[in-house]
Amino acid sequence: MNCHDQDVPDYVDRACKFKRNMVIDYNRSKVIKETDDTDIPYLAANITLFWESQEKSISYKDLDSKPPIKVIYERVITYRFLKYKDDNIVVCDQIKGLKGKVLKGFLRILGKAHVMQYRTLAVKDGPLYVLAGVRKFRWLFGPKTGLTITPDGVTLEGVPEKVKQRLRRKIKIKYEPLKPG
Repeated sequence: MNCHDQDVPDYVDRACKFKRNMVIDYNRSKVIKETDDTDIPYLAANITLFWESQEKSISYKDLDSKPPIKVIYERVITYRFLKYKDDNIVVCDQIKGLKGKVLKGFLRILGKAHVMQYRTLAVKDGPLYVLAGVRKFRWLFGPKTGLTITPDGVTLEGVPEKVKQRLRRKIKIKYEPLKPG
């Protein structure tokens, strides 16, 4: 992909500006402790994102999303990455360090929410379907939000029911303790 300075998405520009680093640990024995024989991911990894800045967090406003949101990255972000070959689902699980806040509409009264899990299903030459789970406080989990991202980049609220059922598949994995970095 060729990008000119003015074409670079804000999240890419921020990663470059703050010198974000990424550590990917593909050692399955450090990711998965135990799994059901029917729930074996094709790929499993522990991911750590971090940057050298002394700032505790950075943020930017994504005014193109529907609804517009403020994305907040803590200095260290960790999560589990799972890829299922049979149904092409990618799961980012046990996410720590990624928050968001709705800027317009009714949901803005909720303030910051922590992203806990993110699931995607890509369709060849078609849309990308997303199901994200958030937590407001330690005890309040919000509904899983479904989004459809068209091939030309337009974000639409919701996903078809058949796709939603696939994205909500049970994950029967016990993870090893995560050691960032």
